[in-house]
Amino acid sequence: RICHSTFLRFDADSSGALELPEVELLVQETSSQLGVDPPSREKVRSFFTAVDKSATNSLLPDEFLVFYKGLLRNMDKQHAMMTDQDLMLHVTAIDLKGDL
Repeated sequence: RICHSTFLRFDADSSGALELPEVELLVQETSSQLGVDPPSREKVRSFFTAVDKSATNSLLPDEFLVFYKGLLRNMDKQHAMMTDQDLMLHVTAIDLKGDL
């Protein structure tokens, strides 16, 4: 549910898929909200390409779910003191805020 509403919010052109610039914005905003350093653009692009199984140069909703979970896991590693519950509270707050 959280992933779906996040997907819709960052799908700026309402195409039903997230292109790389939309994903880069999501990564920057999520990193900022969680207070962690964002992954490098190269890492984001590499992971984006690896997850884009449809080879559409965009992430479909099921591909986005894989990407978003991986992103949050990466950020959780950076923020090692944050429990899973804390992480989900932050993500929920970001999602509900709706101003990303």
